[in-house]
Amino acid sequence: MEQEGVVYVLTNPTMPGLVKIGKIIHGSTEERMSTLYNSSVPVPFECQFAAKVQNANETEIALHQAFAPNRINPRREFFDIEPEQAIVFFKAYCSRRRNSPNP
Repeated sequence: MEQEGVVYVLTNPTMPGLVKIGKIIHGSTEERMSTLYNSSVPVPFECQFAAKVQNANETEIALHQAFAPNRINPRREFFDIEPEQAIVFFKAYCSRRRNSPNP
């Protein structure tokens, strides 16, 4: 079952070289960043890219799998990559899915 949502790429200046890749089914990117800004991080996260997609779960999984070798912790959505790497992959993945024939 497809579930529309937003897939995002976030960074935090206090975590150079790390990117957080996640999804939001309900709410906004700003609300999500607000929940991440707690006593564990000294400054707020910055959104590098976010886009609404038809299948947020599938898209998030594809990004996580693409960068699995760069995942910092299997229980967290942080990757040791540049934001541009995630953004380029995300756009290519969405373009391919949009142009692929329906099964």
